Amino acid sequence: YLPDQDLALDAMAAHRRMRDALADECRRLGQDIPAAAPAYPVNVRDATTARAVAADLENAVCAQWASALATLDESFATRSAEFAVQCAVRGYLWSGVSVAFPA
Repeated sequence: YLPDQDLALDAMAAHRRMRDALADECRRLGQDIPAAAPAYPVNVRDATTARAVAADLENAVCAQWASALATLDESFATRSAEFAVQCAVRGYLWSGVSVAFPA
């Protein structure tokens, strides 16, 4: 349903790269990595709802990465902050609405 599938595919690839980087960081620190669970019960019916879901997802991910910054080492925190900004930008691109502090 998304009219800009390149943006969607690029976003998905960026999220996967960051997920993998976080998994690598957890392993480096000797942390267990929980198995992923489905977390997005959505009803996408058309381009409008697809864009809304994409924007909500980006804003939620932005908030999670921003909240984790204080617990990460400096190099990974910098990367996480940059990723949070990218999520916020994509959230805006999907919705046309800028959210100052996504929650």
